[in-house]
Amino acid sequence: MKQSAKKGLRIAGFRVTVDPMLPVVIILIGWLLSDRYFPNYTYGYIPQVNYILGGIASIMLTFSILFHELGHALAAVRARLSIDRIHLLLFGGMAELKHRPQTGFQELGIALSGPLASLILGGTIWLAMVVFSGADQLVLVLLQFVVHINFLLALFNMIPIFPLDGGRATRAILWQLIGRYHSASLSTLYLSYFLISIIFLMGVLDLFFVNSPYALLLMLLAGYLTYTVNNGRKELIHRPEFVDLLYRLENQNDMIATVHQIRGSDSRYLLRTTMPVLHDNKLVGVVSGNSVHNEMAVIPEIGLRDVIEKLTVMPALGNYIDLSDPMTYNRDLRFHTDFVPVLQKGYFLGLADANELRFWLNEKEMYDPDKPYDPTDVIPETYCE
Repeated sequence: MKQSAKKGLRIAGFRVTVDPMLPVVIILIGWLLSDRYFPNYTYGYIPQVNYILGGIASIMLTFSILFHELGHALAAVRARLSIDRIHLLLFGGMAELKHRPQTGFQELGIALSGPLASLILGGTIWLAMVVFSGADQLVLVLLQFVVHINFLLALFNMIPIFPLDGGRATRAILWQLIGRYHSASLSTLYLSYFLISIIFLMGVLDLFFVNSPYALLLMLLAGYLTYTVNNGRKELIHRPEFVDLLYRLENQNDMIATVHQIRGSDSRYLLRTTMPVLHDNKLVGVVSGNSVHNEMAVIPEIGLRDVIEKLTVMPALGNYIDLSDPMTYNRDLRFHTDFVPVLQKGYFLGLADANELRFWLNEKEMYDPDKPYDPTDVIPETYCE
């Protein structure tokens, strides 16, 4: 159970957070552009103009990265996936999904939407430059930079190396072809390292036999891409066991104890949990954790049991998962909360992140839903505390 702190700005309905050091990087990039880039285009102007252009350009670069990530975010929402936040890093950004895509087609659409957004932004500004070609030269120089940077953002991100957009698109295509998410992820990892090796080898050969200005650049690029792959490696090799996704209740027949256990993990979990009402270890009802949380704010705990009984409703699709019933975790189903009771043939096993468990069940890469229920071996003893 994980929950991000709900801090940040709201832009286009999405929560946006920034690395604390990002303003320093913006200033540094602005200075570099004013010292190395814009002087080539501003002959005859006072030197201070370059600093103004550099400052505006560095801000536009940050906006371009944000626009790129908004492309991912909008595609995710269109695919009915929630966005936790858009986080702007020191040298890039990330649209963080609350839940992973359910199909290769979904991931492909989300991966390609970022570069497409960059191309749209760059193309729109280029078209404006053509239409208003008689505008002030300094304005055109600034817009030309923004066009170039957006085209470079799109091109760089389409390199088929994970976790760049091209790497995610590659995994999505392999996932759709192979039919196995984890196998496609591992293939993408090996392909990424292979391509990085090719780039590095090209740099070495260039250095010894051609000695062009690009030799060092290629080797630095290989080093940076290795760093990015290593950062994304954990995601690519991740394949949990069934028990890794299960949250066991210490006293599952006592609802008050269940409330305290969930609140003890993190008080915010209660709002996102559907709690089970059990009889002989079988699910007979469910209670919204959000409703319990609201009641606890106005009534003493001594009266909570009676209130919980009134809040209990019959189980329905979307508020539980039964391993033996695919209808309870099909891809089109929308869950009412993030964490729901998990059953097998009606018997309660524990709580789990509904979307994460559904993903792996539909991938058929974990626990066998057809296995007969046996309370002693549903979870192997090696995993029991």
